[in-house]
Amino acid sequence: MERLPVELIEKISVDDGLSIQDAINLSLTCRRLQDAIRSNNGIWNIKFYQLNPLLKNKLEVPQESYYDELKHLYKVKKRIMIMLEDMSEKFYTVQELSHDDLKEWEDFVQEYCNNYFYIVQDLLEMSDGKFNPIESAGMIPFNTPGHLTQKYYALKVLRGIRQTYLSKMWRQYIAKPPEQCFLEEGATIMAEWFQCKRDSDFEEISWCLDDIADMVKKQVQITYPNSPLSQVCSEQLNAWRTSKIPDNDNWNFNDLCDVLKTIGQVLFHRLNFQISDQYEDFNCGDFFLNIALQTKRATLPLLAIIYDAVARRLGIRCEISMCSPLCFLWFCMIDEPVVYYYIDLSAEGKISRNAKCHIQIHNTREANHPPTPATNIIIFLVSHFRQLVVDYVTLRSTLEFQQVIDPNDHRIRNNLAALYLRLNISAVDLQNGDSRLVVFCERPNFRTHCPTDIYHTLLEPVKRPEYVQFAVGMVMKHKKFSYRCVIFNWDKECVASPTWISQNQIADLKYGTKQPFYNVIGEDYSHRYVAQENLMLCKDTNMPQDNGVLGRYFSHFHNTYFVPNRVTEKLFPHDGAIRRKFENELIWQSGL
Repeated sequence: MERLPVELIEKISVDDGLSIQDAINLSLTCRRLQDAIRSNNGIWNIKFYQLNPLLKNKLEVPQESYYDELKHLYKVKKRIMIMLEDMSEKFYTVQELSHDDLKEWEDFVQEYCNNYFYIVQDLLEMSDGKFNPIESAGMIPFNTPGHLTQKYYALKVLRGIRQTYLSKMWRQYIAKPPEQCFLEEGATIMAEWFQCKRDSDFEEISWCLDDIADMVKKQVQITYPNSPLSQVCSEQLNAWRTSKIPDNDNWNFNDLCDVLKTIGQVLFHRLNFQISDQYEDFNCGDFFLNIALQTKRATLPLLAIIYDAVARRLGIRCEISMCSPLCFLWFCMIDEPVVYYYIDLSAEGKISRNAKCHIQIHNTREANHPPTPATNIIIFLVSHFRQLVVDYVTLRSTLEFQQVIDPNDHRIRNNLAALYLRLNISAVDLQNGDSRLVVFCERPNFRTHCPTDIYHTLLEPVKRPEYVQFAVGMVMKHKKFSYRCVIFNWDKECVASPTWISQNQIADLKYGTKQPFYNVIGEDYSHRYVAQENLMLCKDTNMPQDNGVLGRYFSHFHNTYFVPNRVTEKLFPHDGAIRRKFENELIWQSGL
């Protein structure tokens, strides 16, 4: 090695097969290799982006500092693991984390300009990575890849810090000059808000829209060879891509309609875009631009955004108008008088002089035109999405996004405060000088009322009586309703409210309230409270392991049961023998 030319040492060091740790070890072999590798910033530049290829255009790293940046990155990774492990005991009895609960992470992000990207990348790997099955029957270290509790809190933190970051991105977006405030950028921010485990890069979405526009241009050249679009240079196309079109003065009506008809043909026939019926066939992805561009299925407002973005790239100005629950695309020709035309996306882009409902559309050349269309359209889109949300977590994200878009909407703020009350989340951030909300948030039961969870709030070991048959972590089946579930807690007898007991007719059970009751997590992610006499051992123990809830209580799945994490094991130290007993019984039965 001492005789190798420096150029060859550099080539070996930057090889993909050599890890960063290997390169460091190689540099420590002797003084010559240390000089050739350790002090060569070009090597560390390459190794850095081999480790972080998706961050290449996002970071601010001085060219001479890549070795120091790598050291900082590994310190960040180590600190992330320590902070996540601390969260397990600190927030074990908390169903949803507030912004205040994540303040330590927000401070961590603010310490250094690149920390946000490093933290997000690491949390993404934890929460969405593919890991080998864990074979251990007992507790495992928190830093074990695939640890469910690690994934659970990684996802909680990821959601919080990404939405804080996207709030800033939204404020920057609406602060742009109107001619640079594109609807597709607002729709991208919305898509990222609701998909914290996806990195919806705006440039990638722009490239996808560019490709559609290019398809249209090529088809126009074939179908309408004399169209002025065929003569447009690449510089002009790029200018249209990056700035709004002021008007359609450069087009005559027939040429403009030829291009618009071709957009409809490409979208609906060549790419087979479909407009989803958001009420009868609800799919979250139909509201998110990145997914809609992949699946070719979108709600009408989102498809209007796609159409508008493609038309702009071809030099045509369209506008979107709303008449709830409908959405219309339109354009105007500056004649005497001004004539408005409507593009009916529900009819594959048919152009008409008549709208389907009465919409007052202002001449966009007038000084008093409506507020920024981009903001209004995104508000319209997210409002439709909210009407179809059925779970509290997504409803919280929806209301918080609406609060970011329109912070002065008192109805949104009050709805969000009510949801925080139900989820036992602090609403300090919502007060914002509103004395009525301050009074509401200072009610004595604001931080203690949590009707959706029944569990021990003190992290002390629970004494186990002999008449408690089942154990935490066991996969069970409801005798009457046949759903599978996992036990995460139990009470010696029913501790639910009299109202709940009456509503669920507990008095009609053989043993009534005087029997053990189990907190269980169903396959549909719901928390339920079930009497012992209604549970039976489940032979099919293959429960989904990444439903976003199990990691709060368990570290991994082993054979027939879920293994408690450190905090759950501390609470129920005597349940292990029961799990092993029933495991042996199930194994024996399956061997018959």
